[in-house]
Amino acid sequence: MKQRNYNIIFYATVALMLLMLLLRNGLKMSIPISLVLVVSVLPAFFASPSQIVAMAAAFIPMSAGFQIKYAILAYLLIGVVRYRNSLQRTGVAVPLLLMMVWELGHGLGMEFTLSEYLRDFSELIFLVFVTTLKWDRVDFKIISRLLAISTVGVSLIIIYIQLNSGLEGLLEMFSEGTSHYRFGRDNTEEGTLFGLNYNPNQLGFICILSIVSTLTLVARREHQFIDLVLMVLCIFFGFITLSRAFVLVLIFAFGSFILFSPGSRGERTRNILLLLAVAPLMLWFIMNYLPSVMESFLGRMQVDDITNGRTHLLGFYNDHIFSSFENCFWGLGLQNYGVRIEALYGHQIEVCHNGFQEIWLTWGFPGVLLFCWMMIEMLRGSRRWSGVRPFFAFVPLAVMLFNSMAGQLISSGNNLLSLSLFYAVLSMKWHSGGGELSRR
Repeated sequence: MKQRNYNIIFYATVALMLLMLLLRNGLKMSIPISLVLVVSVLPAFFASPSQIVAMAAAFIPMSAGFQIKYAILAYLLIGVVRYRNSLQRTGVAVPLLLMMVWELGHGLGMEFTLSEYLRDFSELIFLVFVTTLKWDRVDFKIISRLLAISTVGVSLIIIYIQLNSGLEGLLEMFSEGTSHYRFGRDNTEEGTLFGLNYNPNQLGFICILSIVSTLTLVARREHQFIDLVLMVLCIFFGFITLSRAFVLVLIFAFGSFILFSPGSRGERTRNILLLLAVAPLMLWFIMNYLPSVMESFLGRMQVDDITNGRTHLLGFYNDHIFSSFENCFWGLGLQNYGVRIEALYGHQIEVCHNGFQEIWLTWGFPGVLLFCWMMIEMLRGSRRWSGVRPFFAFVPLAVMLFNSMAGQLISSGNNLLSLSLFYAVLSMKWHSGGGELSRR
């Protein structure tokens, strides 16, 4: 039996995990989190490289509901044993090893735990494993679809939880305004362990991740109607998070798709017409059936500081970084850096909200160089599988980096785990016209 015939098992696994999260958080049933973890790991024993990345991608939307770091480490360990005779050399390992050594040096003489240290690097260690696999063939359809199904599934669970909390319908759910409700947060009581509570901006990024993955399918002409339906739902769920970053990154993603997606002039025109049809339809639906969502979003735009304090934080952390040689070269260290910032400046200062600046803040200038080195090796390593690739192949990675400019990067497990997804994208073969996988 060919490996792709096992795809149904991976769809069933994600569906079962979503059901368990619904039963646990929506119906308040005593479903052990450890059981969700066990179910998530079972497919690792027969997963292909594409299926391994597909499951890791599907874990991202469920990251607030179970122990995702343990799951990807389990996939790593099982995968190393299964593929030990075919693993490839990777240039990503050296800069990561140096980053781990650099971070270990920051832990000397400070409060430092080995378990948290390994957790901080789990997604990047998984990336190293992904780069050692053979990517002569990439089944991106299952990667994109599992991610989209997981995103939509989690979003539907959130809606169920909110409606089950006493609200009479969706209109009431979104009529309270941005000061009271943003989609993704306050789903379970504060302090609930793995209670499906999301930062709305992070949930918006998860929706963006699903959207740009589907756009990649469309650009490669591998999509089906269900993919477009899932993408429209992700656009809707992302919009109701009221995340301004989501809207900006969404415009960037669609703009990149229009300008850089490969294909003939006729195919480009068809893509533009498709987007022109979807966008007004979404706006019409929201304005007619969920006008309070539009009002809340416009209210978030009509403020004195549209960056919501991020401009101040950018200047504040720039001043901190360049205030001394130690801050500029050494940094604070990644583990619990928010606590160290609070100890220096008080609890009123938020953590850094710029991904590039965050690396410099935590690891100093050497950390910036090491991270850039890792990214370069990731691009170089993927090219040996893809050969010549269109500019659009780099768009998903660019979308994540663009989004991180208003958030976190090195401390965001979801952002770091998405690098494995982008490696698969970069490793895919494209025809000269930019369509389906080339045949060997």
